[in-house]
Amino acid sequence: MKINLTNKQYDILLKLVGLGTMVVDTLDEVQVLPEFLTLKEYEEIDELDNYLLSFAKDFGCEDLVEEIDGFYNTSLEFENTVLPMMDAFVSNMFYEDLIRRLVLRDFATIYTEDQIEKMTEDEAHRNKEIIMKKYIDEFEKNDLKNLVVKGLE
Repeated sequence: MKINLTNKQYDILLKLVGLGTMVVDTLDEVQVLPEFLTLKEYEEIDELDNYLLSFAKDFGCEDLVEEIDGFYNTSLEFENTVLPMMDAFVSNMFYEDLIRRLVLRDFATIYTEDQIEKMTEDEAHRNKEIIMKKYIDEFEKNDLKNLVVKGLE
């Protein structure tokens, strides 16, 4: 099979693969990674990444890739392009996950098990949304300034 890409499409593909590779590379190889990928799949990701990077010159993207002894890596220029996207993603995920966890905690604290069991899915969803909005408003207004862990003061 052959896939034809424009230079712009290749540039976008490099960024997407770069972001994906960064995510996979952050996984702990001993504890977390085996839950998602086999060692063979992990190695195949590296091989595919190297293969895609090897075409950079053909697509006018040689400034985004460095070649050392037949192995291709992204350049500092590429990292400077993609890292802000990754930083924004990580920041967004941090707040989304923090809020989700706080909502679940508060929901289980505010309502008894009996009350929760009697709620329809819509009622439970609406009640969680009310809690979520409070956290979203708080973090948008004050970031983490008011977040305190009891017992650590």
